[in-house]
Amino acid sequence: MEKTQEVVCELIKEWFVSNNAAYLAKEGCVVHWGKLRSAIDDDEWVVWSTREALNIFKATIIPFGLMKECTADVLMLAALELGRSYISGVHSDVEVLPQYFNYNREALRVEVKDIDFSLELMTRIIRNFERATINVFIKDVGLVFAKCYTILGLAPMTRNKRNILMRRVLEGKNCLYQERNYSNRYTYEGQVHAIIKHQFAVGVHKLTKDMIESFAMQALRGSIAAQRFAKGDQRESLGVAI
Repeated sequence: MEKTQEVVCELIKEWFVSNNAAYLAKEGCVVHWGKLRSAIDDDEWVVWSTREALNIFKATIIPFGLMKECTADVLMLAALELGRSYISGVHSDVEVLPQYFNYNREALRVEVKDIDFSLELMTRIIRNFERATINVFIKDVGLVFAKCYTILGLAPMTRNKRNILMRRVLEGKNCLYQERNYSNRYTYEGQVHAIIKHQFAVGVHKLTKDMIESFAMQALRGSIAAQRFAKGDQRESLGVAI
């Protein structure tokens, strides 16, 4: 490789690292974790074709005199040297072979700074449902989780990220719940619904507004999230006052 190509390769590698990016060979695209349009958007996977990525790199990070060296081959080499080159991308809630890029698991990995308290909250919510021995609508799980964020004055997490966390808890070997979704949905009042099904419960329990708030408060008391974000008198009510 020529010196000029090495410089371009290093610039692309720096961009890959700072943007948690990957190259997917089958799709011929670059994916990275970030905001699609505005600063207030939730982070998500942004997908660029190889041509789009090269054009963007030339316009933003590659010096004028080196633009001709910004090629698909150099882009692929940069991803390969970082271990960020994959056969293809998949959406899976279980572990996949390392040569495949799992959008769901990678989303959790790049947001590790938020996962500690978010995962703990979701775990607490599911454990409280277990103690109540009830089957619950997945949308109600989301409402309880969102209520926790609202109580703490935080912006709610997107449904996709929230469901990833929920499924991560459900995968635990000691969890008494399993998801009933898609072709295996639960019929309630003549309609099919996505629920989490308790091993020992029958029927389905639709949560009221008061119950949603009660389950949210139960999950928050003494939690990492409450320790980090609760303020003023709220800290005492959530059991994290000094």
